[in-house]
Amino acid sequence: MQYFISLTDLHSALIRAIADEGSVLIEFPSRERKLRKLQELPRLVTALWRIARDNESHVHVSHPFTWLTALASRFSSTLSFFDDGVAYYGRSPLEWGARHHIMHFLTRRNLDWRAISNISSPTYADALLHSRIESFYAIFPDLIKAGSFTVKQVDLQKAFPQRQSSARDGGVALFLDTRNDSLPDVSREDVIAILRNVADSHPSGKLLYKPHPSEASAISVALRDAPWAMELSGSLEESLASMDVSSVYSFFSSGAISVKLVHRDARVICLIAPGQQVADGTKRLFARVSATTVVVGDEQSD
Repeated sequence: MQYFISLTDLHSALIRAIADEGSVLIEFPSRERKLRKLQELPRLVTALWRIARDNESHVHVSHPFTWLTALASRFSSTLSFFDDGVAYYGRSPLEWGARHHIMHFLTRRNLDWRAISNISSPTYADALLHSRIESFYAIFPDLIKAGSFTVKQVDLQKAFPQRQSSARDGGVALFLDTRNDSLPDVSREDVIAILRNVADSHPSGKLLYKPHPSEASAISVALRDAPWAMELSGSLEESLASMDVSSVYSFFSSGAISVKLVHRDARVICLIAPGQQVADGTKRLFARVSATTVVVGDEQSD
């Protein structure tokens, strides 16, 4: 039996394109509040028990770096990954504390930790690409450095049914925020000023914004009181099917990739700090969606 674990709306969209009829979908609200997670715990334990008892289980996860996906990977007979951007721009260094040692134990069958340890300052992307899996379902397969696994193309039309705006000026301007700990070294006031200019130049005089699902950053908190900003409620992927987007601003958010895949005419603009170095993998990924950058503080794009 094939099992697919979805932690986000993006995962659910990708699973829709690669799952066969009869596959088991396990959804977990990883970005919800702790109470909601606790309420889901009995169902998840049952799902993991089912995987462990299935001698022919084939588990599909985005990566094995959460407790749920690590445990599912540990219990699976066969493992595959689907693409959520970690392999392109997951340049955060691997954690080497107590949590890492537990994850090392849970994933040692699926990740080649000997090869990973030979890499100077290995990242999550390095670990993902040094894995013992069957397949890697990728949005942009040529950007994946194949290891011992097979790289397969995600059917983007199934995952992201395309919409084409009737007129670019008629679409909404959208800002996708990130968590406080992921914000680049920028001034909140400078970011708000850029977004205010976007709203002022838009025919509607409004900007639509989406806080990060796990945490509203200081920027999102400030936007709540701005009369020219409106919060997008509900899931991003579901909302994309019912609205036109002319431009999307973010700090290199994977959600911006989703927007571009659905709305081919939308412009993708990435906000960066002065002097910020962007990883090569991130550059290659966002080049695929013709992204431009705006330096926060001087508002000059390149």
